Amino acid sequence: MNSLGLGVLMNTRALVELVELVVLNAALDLGVLSPVLLTMMVLMALVTTFMTTPILTTHENPAVPGITSSLHSSTG
Repeated sequence: MNSLGLGVLMNTRALVELVELVVLNAALDLGVLSPVLLTMMVLMALVTTFMTTPILTTHENPAVPGITSSLHSSTG
């Protein structure tokens, strides 16, 4: 696994997303967050979680040569 794969996996952190949603709901109950801001943060958490598989699949098996970083190419 290279740095991009590790970064994608760290960004999606499913368990942290659950804790984040609990904290966001508590902040909403305390009046710290507005419902609109809560909605945006929840959508961000869901989108980054659902992006994991397509990003890792594309990175590991690119359909177009040269789409990934130079880490996959070997220069002699």
